[in-house]
Amino acid sequence: MESLLIELNNGNLNSCLSSNKSNENKFILSPINSHSYKIAEINEFSQGEEDAQYIEVDLVNNKVNIKSSWYGEFPLFFYFSAKEKTLLVDSNFESIIKRLQFIKKKVEIDSVGFYQAAILDNPLRRRTLFKDIFKCIAGEEISIDLNNGEIKRENVWILPFNKGGYEKSKEEYLATAKSILNNLLQPYTEILSDEKELLAPLSGGLDSRLLVSLAKKEKLNFNSLVFGTRHSNEVVVANEVAKRLNIKLEYKELMNFYYLNYGEEVVRYTGGLSSPMHCHLYSILKANKLSPKYILHGFMGDVYAGDSQPSFANDFTISKDQALQMYINKVKKHHLWIMLNEEEKKEFINDLWEILEDCCRVNLPCHFDEYVHNVDRQFALIANVFSPIEQESTIIRPFISKEYCLFFNTLPYELRKGRYLYTEAAKELFPEVFNIPTQNIPMGYKKFSGFYPNIRKVFLSAFVLSYILTRGKLKIGKSLVYENHHELLDKELKGELEEAINYANFLLNKDFSEYANLSLLRFKETRVPFRLIGLYWLREYLS
Repeated sequence: MESLLIELNNGNLNSCLSSNKSNENKFILSPINSHSYKIAEINEFSQGEEDAQYIEVDLVNNKVNIKSSWYGEFPLFFYFSAKEKTLLVDSNFESIIKRLQFIKKKVEIDSVGFYQAAILDNPLRRRTLFKDIFKCIAGEEISIDLNNGEIKRENVWILPFNKGGYEKSKEEYLATAKSILNNLLQPYTEILSDEKELLAPLSGGLDSRLLVSLAKKEKLNFNSLVFGTRHSNEVVVANEVAKRLNIKLEYKELMNFYYLNYGEEVVRYTGGLSSPMHCHLYSILKANKLSPKYILHGFMGDVYAGDSQPSFANDFTISKDQALQMYINKVKKHHLWIMLNEEEKKEFINDLWEILEDCCRVNLPCHFDEYVHNVDRQFALIANVFSPIEQESTIIRPFISKEYCLFFNTLPYELRKGRYLYTEAAKELFPEVFNIPTQNIPMGYKKFSGFYPNIRKVFLSAFVLSYILTRGKLKIGKSLVYENHHELLDKELKGELEEAINYANFLLNKDFSEYANLSLLRFKETRVPFRLIGLYWLREYLS
C-alpha cells in the first residue's frame, strides 16, 4: 500500500515522496496543489513564510509541525494517537481512512460533525465526519510532539472586517477596486501566457465573467465552457456574456445520472466533506474526459466582496452573547436540531463559541455570522469541490490574494452590500458584460433590476409549490433552479436515499424517515438527504 505524506507507525517514519527521508534530520514538504506535495529545500522557509503551507518533520526533536496557508488553500488532514505512536498526515482524506483500516484501527463517526454538515453544509473547525481524524483550518500552526503526545495549535489567521467609518472617499475606494480587479491575473500571466490547456468555466455569475474578461484582455489562450441543466438561466446568461466578449463557449449538460456515477467518488475522496450535491464540476470534467492543466476559478470572489453580508453586520452594539444566540437561533429552526442529544448540542455550540472567540480577537460580534460562512464554510468548500479535481488539474484562484481580501472584505458596510463596489468597478472596466443581469433573474426582467431579490423569491416559491402539488409534473420557475436536486432524490438517487436512511437510523439511533419523501421539509433542508446518502457511501469505513 502506498505510504502517505507523513506516516509514523511504531517509530518508523515513511513518506510517499521519498524513501530516504527517514535518514535525514529534518525535511519539509510543500504543496503543488491540493492533491500533490513536493520536497522543499529547508532554506526556502528559513526566514519564515507567513502565507506558505508546509509540513516540517524534525527527527532530532521528534516533532512534526504543520503550517496551513492563510486561507486554508490546500486541504490537509491528520490522525494522531500518542498511546500507539501513530501519526498519519495526508491531503487525501480517503488515504488516511484506508491506512487506518490497513493497520486495523477502529474508526467511528463524529455525530456532531455529521449534524453540522447536514445543517450548515460543513463540519466546524477541525472536525470531520470521523472521530480522531482532523482537518487543518485556515492559517493554523500545529505542533505535534511525538515524545509526549502533546498537540499545540496556534496562530489561526483572522479574517478582518470593517469596524465602521470610511478611510477614503467613495471615489478613492472605487479607483482602488478597479485597480485590484484589473490586475487580478497579473501573478499568473507568466505561467499562463503560453498555456494551451487553460479552462475558464463561465457561469452567469459576476466572478467567472470578470475572470474571462480579464483572460481575454491579457490575450491568454483559454477554452471556456458553461455547464448545467438545459433549463438553467445560468446557461442563457453565460451565452450572452460569451456573445458580447466574442469568445467561443462550449456547453456541457449536467446529466442527472452524473450524481450517481460520480457522487460516490467525490464523497469517498473527501471523507464525506463533499456530499453528492457538490460533484457537479468534477462530474462534468470526468464525464467529458476533460483534464486541463489549469482551471481558472472565481472561488472567494463573492464572499469577500460582501455576498454573504447580513443586514445586521453594521450593528456595532451587538454583544458576543447576542451574536452567538442569533446564530444558534437560526440553527434551532432546523428540524435536525431537536434530534441532537444534550451533549451533541453542547459540542455544536462550543465549536461556534470557538469561532466567535477567534472572530472577536480582530472583529466585532456583529461580524460573527459572516465570519462563520467566510472562514469555516468556505475552507470546507475547497475540499468539497477542488480537491478531487486537482488530482488531474491545478486550480488557479485569482481572488485568493490578501490584497483583494483585505480591501473588499474590510470595506464599509454600504460598499459591500449587494456587492456594490465590486459591481461598480467591474462595470467601469467591462461595461459590455456587466450590464447583463446575473443568473439569479431571467434575462427579460432587466428593467426590474431593483426588485431582483423579491422577483427571485416569487420564482423559487412558485417552483416549490408547483413541484410539491403536482408531485414533480409541473415546475414553474425551473430556470432559476440550477440543478435538479429534488428530481434526483425522487428518481436517480431514490434507492440510495432509502438505503441511506435505514443505515443512518441504525448508525445514529435516530429516525430520518421524514426526509425519504417529497415534502416542504425536504425542500427547506435539501442538504440532509444528500448528506445521508454521503454517509451511506462511507459505510465500509465506519466500525
